Amino acid sequence: MRIKSADDINQLGTHAKKQIEAALKQQGGFNNQKRPGSIHDIKRSMTSTASNKILTPSVEAEKNATPQQKAKPSRVMRTAEGLTYCPWPSTDPFVSVIQQLEAKYGRYDDGGWLLTELIIDGGTKNWRFDIALISPFEMVDLHGQPMLLGYSCLVEADGFGFHRSKDAFKNDRAKQTHALKQGFVVKRITNEDARHRLNEVVDDIEHILSLPRLYNANYTINGKGRTQSVLRWEK
Repeated sequence: MRIKSADDINQLGTHAKKQIEAALKQQGGFNNQKRPGSIHDIKRSMTSTASNKILTPSVEAEKNATPQQKAKPSRVMRTAEGLTYCPWPSTDPFVSVIQQLEAKYGRYDDGGWLLTELIIDGGTKNWRFDIALISPFEMVDLHGQPMLLGYSCLVEADGFGFHRSKDAFKNDRAKQTHALKQGFVVKRITNEDARHRLNEVVDDIEHILSLPRLYNANYTINGKGRTQSVLRWEK
C-alpha cells in the first residue's frame, strides 16, 4: 500500500500507524524533503557529508584549543598622542584605602607612618608591599634584654586581576612569608573589601596597629625611584 495522505494512514492499525508517522516525521513529511529523489540528490548528499567530515577535525581543534590568557588590567591609560596618564578620580577602589589611612596616620615623608610600595630588604625578590604603616621604634627593657618596640602593619591589595594565576598565588605566599619573618603582619584586602567594607578594613588595620611588636634592630628607610621605598635593618 502506498501512503499518499493522512487518510491512507487512518485506514491502518494502531501499530502500523505509529511506525509510519515516525518514519514520515524523520523524512520530513509527505513531500519527503529529507529523502533523496534522484541519483543527483544522493551524490549531493554524499558530497555534503564528506565535506562535514573533513571540517570536523578543525572544528574540534578550535573547540579544544586552549584559550589565551587575558592580559592583566592596567591602571595607566594612554592618550591618542601616546602620553600616559591615570584617570582621576581613580577607578581603583584601593585608592580609597590609601586616602583613609593617609588622613589618619600621615605620610612617612611628613613624619607619619604610611609608605606605599615598600620593599623589605633581604627577600629573594624585591617584593613591593602596597601599603606599609610603621611607627618609630623605642627602646625598652625586657627582663634585662634591650629590645625595640614598635607598631606596624603591611596592607596588600589582593585583587583577582593581578593574583589569579598559579604562579601569582605562590608568589603571594612567598612574599607574605618574607614579611612575617621580618616581624610584619600582612592584612590582605580584596576589591570587594575596598568597595563595600572600607570602614571595616580601616578598623581592622587600626586594631592591628594597636598591638605592640618587638624587634631586635631599628630600621632605616630610603627612597628608590619615584614611588618606591626600601626598609633595611640597622646592624
